[in-house]
This record gives sequence, C-alpha cells and structure tokens, in this order.
Amino acid sequence: MNEILQRYNNNISEVSILAHSNDILRELADKFDNEDGLIFSTTFCTQKDLAELPKKNYRYQSQYLSDVESVDQLKKYDFSIDSPGFKMSTIDSFKGWESPVVILIIQREGTSQDKYSVPFRMMTPEVVYTGITRATESLYVVNLNNPLYDNFFKQ
Repeated sequence: MNEILQRYNNNISEVSILAHSNDILRELADKFDNEDGLIFSTTFCTQKDLAELPKKNYRYQSQYLSDVESVDQLKKYDFSIDSPGFKMSTIDSFKGWESPVVILIIQREGTSQDKYSVPFRMMTPEVVYTGITRATESLYVVNLNNPLYDNFFKQ
C-alpha cells in the first residue's frame, strides 16, 4: 500500500482505502499515523481516538462499545471527501461517494475473530461491487485470502 500511496504522493487526496470492517482499517490508520507526513481522514475512530476516550472504569463492555460507536458516528458526520490527504472508510460508509483511486481490501470470511476476517456471508458480491464502483480512474484490489474472489481477480 505504501508503494501505491507514494505513486500518488502529489495527489494523495485522490486515494481512498476501503474495507469491510473497521478493525483492519484501524490497524492501517495506526500504522500510517506513525509515519511522517502522511495526512488522512477516516469515517471511523482510530486507535488514537480510542486512546482519547475518557478514562472510565467501564463496568460493562457494552458501555465502552457504546462510546466507541458514538465516536464512530461523529467521525462519519465530520468526514469530507474534499479533506486533505487520503481517505479511509468502510465500504458501507463510502456509499454515494467516489474517488479517483480506490484501494479495496477484500477480507477473508471465517469464524476467527482476527482483524483480517469478517463473519461468513459478509463479503457478498454486492459489497465487493459497491467497493469496486467507487473508483473512477484506478482500482487496486488487495485480497486477504478470500477464495471466493481469488479466481475472479486473477482473470
């Protein structure tokens, strides 16, 4: 991904990274946040945003998740396609927008709860199609071992 971002360095605001889940995007945002000079905006709260949540002693996990969801909603509301830097978003949150360059991350499906997989039947052809059709000029597909789309993108 760094290679793609470097290729569009002068027009970095034309690049959008899309994935199905926030978890993998949060990890990428954390990685990019630690690199000098990379400016980006997101439709979800990053690890940095999570660290800035008030230090509460959450009695229940659901209270914490509710606060995270509130921050996610604020980030979606404040998100602008015209903001400087590249964009990071879930595919669903990017509906209705387009970008000259899209890096589409296709996650594998499974029961494991790692950040690279999504529950079964979540990476539907409709979701992938939505991600693909956000690109107006260039599309880069990163398939994280999803066998359903392996053959399709190799042809």
